[in-house]
Amino acid sequence: MAIIITVAIQKGGVGKTATVKNMGASYSHYKKKALVVDLDPQANATTGLGFNPNQLERTIADLFTSNAIAVKDVIVSTDFGQPGRTPLDVLPSHRGMSDVIRSMNARQTGMVKSLLSEIDSEYDYIIIDTPPTESLATANALVASDYVLIPVQPDRDAMDGVVEILRAIDEVRTGLNPGLKVMGILPTMVDLRTSLSKFALDEIRSNYPALMIEDWIPHTVQFGDSSLYGKPLVVMNPGHEASENYMKLAARFL
Repeated sequence: MAIIITVAIQKGGVGKTATVKNMGASYSHYKKKALVVDLDPQANATTGLGFNPNQLERTIADLFTSNAIAVKDVIVSTDFGQPGRTPLDVLPSHRGMSDVIRSMNARQTGMVKSLLSEIDSEYDYIIIDTPPTESLATANALVASDYVLIPVQPDRDAMDGVVEILRAIDEVRTGLNPGLKVMGILPTMVDLRTSLSKFALDEIRSNYPALMIEDWIPHTVQFGDSSLYGKPLVVMNPGHEASENYMKLAARFL
């Protein structure tokens, strides 16, 4: 059975998708079988791993609208152009997922869990990317998961996003997934040259000392380059501090 990790916060632009991609690629580096599940209609995890959603025959949106499609038939795979590397599998998304999310109702909150039950025995790790807004897609991911990782950009509103996602996690714990655990709070895009980053790190550390992940992810323009080329930073530049910290993060569950 796979360890299922959802990366979630109800805020955009915090490095959520970069975290999903780099964790998936880290497990691939460790020769573990991993699957990235893209629940975000923006499909940035899909494109950031080298796939064009418009050129794929099927995406995860089709699994929500048809019972005739098997999950394994939607999954695509990449070795990042490095033969011999353990491939990383992707359950891709598409902008059509927006319509799926809008039409969801509370009775479908367990649908992602049901879909993943078809294939979770084939993986060591499943990492789920979620939309940056509160939605039943995120609730679905939380219900299906063992752990939640919360990425936070160190800015003035950092704590607001943390409070909101922790509230959502508590709601899921009291209902459909009482065993859900918080893996930690991961500061991303940290620039210690700025007083704002230093202040936000201190605030997170002060309010959530048991959850704060000290191997935070530094700011670098190389994340943009990696998205452009469809390869995570841990593949493009494994010696970068950000890559090394993502590898350490993934290693927590080895």
